[in-house]
Amino acid sequence: MTKKSLYKSHYIYYGFFLILSIFSIILFIYLNNKIQYYSNETEKNWLPSVKTQSRLLYDFFQISDKNRSIFSTFIDGNEILEEDKKALVNMHNKFHDNLENYKKNLMIIGREETFTKEVYNLWTSYKDNIEKDLKVIEKKPHEAFSHFNLETKAISSLLAESIAKEIDFNYVQGVKALKQARYYSIINNFYIATLIMVLLINVLLFLKIRRTTNSSSGTNNSQDSFYTNTKNIEKLSEKIREISDAIRKQEYNLKNISQSILQMERVSKNNQESIIMRSISEKKLIEEFERLQNSVNNIDTLVNGKK
Repeated sequence: MTKKSLYKSHYIYYGFFLILSIFSIILFIYLNNKIQYYSNETEKNWLPSVKTQSRLLYDFFQISDKNRSIFSTFIDGNEILEEDKKALVNMHNKFHDNLENYKKNLMIIGREETFTKEVYNLWTSYKDNIEKDLKVIEKKPHEAFSHFNLETKAISSLLAESIAKEIDFNYVQGVKALKQARYYSIINNFYIATLIMVLLINVLLFLKIRRTTNSSSGTNNSQDSFYTNTKNIEKLSEKIREISDAIRKQEYNLKNISQSILQMERVSKNNQESIIMRSISEKKLIEEFERLQNSVNNIDTLVNGKK
C-alpha cells in the first residue's frame, strides 16, 4: 500500500469517525431529552393530575354524603345543626379552592381542558343548587328535598362521572408518557450498545490501519535498507573487482618476474656452463701447452744431448 493510499485511508477513517461522533452526540442528546421530557411530564403533570382528581372525587363523595345526611335529618323532623352547616360550607370552600388550584398550577392540555371546564361548571351548578335547597328547606322542606333528589343528585352524578373521566384521561396520558419514555429508553440502550460496537470496530480498524502503516513504513525502510545495501554491495563488488584486477596484475607481474628469474637462471646456467666449458678449455689448453712444453723440452734435451 502506497503512502498516498494510506493517507487517503486515514482521512476516510477520521472523517467517518468525526461524523459518527457528531451524529452520536446529537442523537444521544435528542434521546435523553425525549426521555427526560416524558419522564418529567409523567412526574409533574399526569401523576399529580390523577392524584389531585382522585382527591377531588373523594372530597366530592364526602360532600354528597354530607348533603344527603343533612336533608335526611331535616326530613326526619330534626333540625340542622349549625356545626353541620359550617362543616358543609367548609367542605364546599375546600373543594372549590382545590379545583381552582388545579386549574392554575397544573398543565391542562387538549381534552383535559374540556373535562376541567365541565367539572368546574357542574360543580358551580351543584354548589348553587345546594345553597338554594338549604335556604328553601326550612320553609318548604318537601319541595327542597324533592329538588335535591331530582336535580341536585343528577348534577352530582354528572360531576362525579366527569371527574372520573378526567382521572381516566390523565391516567391514560400518564401511561402513554411512560410508554414513550420506555420506548426512547430502549432505543437509547440499543443505540448505546450499537455505539459501543461501532467504537470497537473503529478501534480495530484504527489498529489495523496503524499496523498497515507501520508495516508499510517498515517495508519502505526495508526497501531503503535493501537499496542502500545493494549500493554498498555494488561498491564492494567494484572494490573486489579492482582488487582482483590488482591481484591479476600482480600475478602477471609475478609471472613475468618468474619468467625473468627462469631466464636469468637459464642465462646463469648457461654462463656457468660457459664458465665450466671455458675452464675445461683453458685446462685443456694448459695441458696442451704443458704437453707442448714437455715436447719442446724433450726436443731441447734431445738436441742438447746430441751435442
